[in-house]
Amino acid sequence: MNVLIVVHVSCEGPGVFDPMLRDCGAAVRVVDVERGEPLPPDLHGVDALVIMGGPMNAYEEAAYPFLRQEDFLLRQAIVRDVPVMGICLGAQLLAKAADAPVRHSPVAEFGWSRVRLTPSGRRDPLFSELGPDLLVFQWHQDTFDVPANGELLATSPAVPSQAIRVGRRAYGLQFHIELDRRLLDLWMHVAPQERDDLDEQTIRHITTTFEEHEQRLAEQAATVVRNFHRIAVGT
Repeated sequence: MNVLIVVHVSCEGPGVFDPMLRDCGAAVRVVDVERGEPLPPDLHGVDALVIMGGPMNAYEEAAYPFLRQEDFLLRQAIVRDVPVMGICLGAQLLAKAADAPVRHSPVAEFGWSRVRLTPSGRRDPLFSELGPDLLVFQWHQDTFDVPANGELLATSPAVPSQAIRVGRRAYGLQFHIELDRRLLDLWMHVAPQERDDLDEQTIRHITTTFEEHEQRLAEQAATVVRNFHRIAVGT
């Protein structure tokens, strides 16, 4: 299986997704648009598409022209039933490609939180062996509606749209399930220089509590990646 992973900013890389997909036997190609690496013109030769997060908004195509090409690729994936995993911004881009509104969230989420699988989520093969609650890391200011051809898989009181499936095999997760220690350190030490919504006390709490969550986060991610690979290869 050939997997294309799209990275919008270098500090928001694929995290555990890359090695876990390779462990499943997938051939992984990472395109980092911040480094000027070009997106493919279409999905020829791509068996699954993974779209990572980023600080831009899904509707900022004028400022970030590569978002138009991603929209094209996602629409193509939906029509052709190419498996998709969208994370944070990637989930918002998937919803947008499925013609659902993307807008500012009523709550800007940052830090550890719990999301609850819906009845559809508990039945979905992506989340089998998990639930009913997931411990996740959040960092977003936008949210999205569930597309007309979509299904709500996970939710929370503050931000209802936490995970969706579009069609049969396109998934969007508002939260960061790809997180590992390396990514967390990058985000807490690099990203705050470019954001004004983080304080040192919050950063300290997140970094000092990571170890107590690390095993569960890794187990959840391994299950989701393994299940996504099974869905993608049709087993």
